[in-house]
Amino acid sequence: MSRIRLIQLGSSCLSKANFQNICSSGFKAPAARGLQVPADPTRRQRPDLLYSRLELELRAHDPAVLDSYVTFLQQAARHLGVTTGKLWEPPRHYQRLSLLKSVHIFAKHKVQYEARTYFRVLELLRLTGSTADTYLEYTQRMLPEGIAMKVSRYARESLPEHLSQRPDQSESDGKS
Repeated sequence: MSRIRLIQLGSSCLSKANFQNICSSGFKAPAARGLQVPADPTRRQRPDLLYSRLELELRAHDPAVLDSYVTFLQQAARHLGVTTGKLWEPPRHYQRLSLLKSVHIFAKHKVQYEARTYFRVLELLRLTGSTADTYLEYTQRMLPEGIAMKVSRYARESLPEHLSQRPDQSESDGKS
């Protein structure tokens, strides 16, 4: 007597042999059935861009959260083998707002509110486009609440052909 294992799917049970028959008959990949698989329109076959640097500007109201996230960014860059450049702290921005406590004209009773915005700028050097996309996708998914990120990309490009060629001597001799 052969042993038959049962696989439970929802409320019905299938034997292993029946399950393999179902999978082998109707649930094949399109390429295995001889059908053409359309190319993925989001994936383009173009050369990878080279970035000389990426600047990540971070803004937050809480300096402790900002410092913690900068530490995370540096660890992620080290893990991916990305070269980090300078990390600097631009001057913080203060927004002060004075309001009257009362609805009417009592100018003695004022309240002042202040919102501080802290900044950090992290520089990443010499990246390929795929590495930059992977790094940014990972770090932006882990972006905590209260932090805004602005990314500036500086790409390396070759000189245009008309600028990279030397002018012919015959053209310059004829003009003088």
